[in-house]
Amino acid sequence: MIQRRFSVSEVSERWKIDVRADFFNIMNHANWNNPSNTMSSATFGQVTAFGSPRIIQMAMKVYF
Repeated sequence: MIQRRFSVSEVSERWKIDVRADFFNIMNHANWNNPSNTMSSATFGQVTAFGSPRIIQMAMKVYF
């Protein structure tokens, strides 16, 4: 998480802006799911899916 608070002095001394960014799996590593364990499946023992990819969320909050 990266967070920064800015003061907005042009409007008033009490106004503030918070900017925040959260990063999940920032290096974008592969998160393997479990292999298929159904014996009658054509993909038995194979990994056919990955977990969540890189996710970035940002937020801005204004205090007045």
